[in-house]
Amino acid sequence: VNEMVGILVYEYSVAEKDHYLSPMFDEIFPINRKYIFNEWSLIDSIRCHEEDREKFEAFKEGIRNGINQKQTLRLYNKYRTVVWYTVIVQALLGIDSKPVRYLWTFQDVDSEMRIKQEMEYRAEYDSLTGLYNSDTFYQRVEELLYLWEDRKTAIISIDIDRFRLVNDRYGIEAGNKLIKLVGEGIRKCLPRDCIGKRYQADVFSACRLYPDLQKEVGPVQYSDSIKYQTYQPVQKGSRRRINDYPMALFPGLFQEKQRNNRQYRP
Repeated sequence: VNEMVGILVYEYSVAEKDHYLSPMFDEIFPINRKYIFNEWSLIDSIRCHEEDREKFEAFKEGIRNGINQKQTLRLYNKYRTVVWYTVIVQALLGIDSKPVRYLWTFQDVDSEMRIKQEMEYRAEYDSLTGLYNSDTFYQRVEELLYLWEDRKTAIISIDIDRFRLVNDRYGIEAGNKLIKLVGEGIRKCLPRDCIGKRYQADVFSACRLYPDLQKEVGPVQYSDSIKYQTYQPVQKGSRRRINDYPMALFPGLFQEKQRNNRQYRP
């Protein structure tokens, strides 16, 4: 029944040095039953996604201390594919308060987690460009200004002039490709302390924080770099460039002067 609902079971008896393993376990994970010689040999052989590795190690440490654990992690199967699993571990303690039996369950929740990730992505990002949407952008700007109060701030607004002509002359598909191209150009120029968004159809914004304007590339030069990146070919080997369209990019610059009276929304 457990395997029918995507749950794999692994049970190990410390006292008897024996184990039970779901028949389908080694059909999913790259393990060899001959090498299960203690309670950790199987678990240590399971490879975790790099971004979840620290969490997985803390998870196992809690189990070693006799604390029941539940965690959702990305694990590699035998085909080297990353799959989301909810892992639950129960440790049965003996009279000396040390674990004498472990019960592990691995439930495949890959579909649910990918749907959740997609919903979270759509809630925060513009699906066409991969930039933040407006609500998330304003929230991140507030957070950045709170964390880096000593830094200068510049808001760069980018407008595609005559964008409607592109849609009318080349069609909506070409217009969408143009928006994607501008978004890609903005992303390529975004350093770690800068965030960007697509405000509406053909209007974009970027927020840049500067520790020292005298030592770094200034907002005007940064605007020029966005234009340069955006005017590159649409794809390698393609003759189509952004300046083949009847349009132009017009960056505008807003520098914060009074933080106590700041307003970010246009």
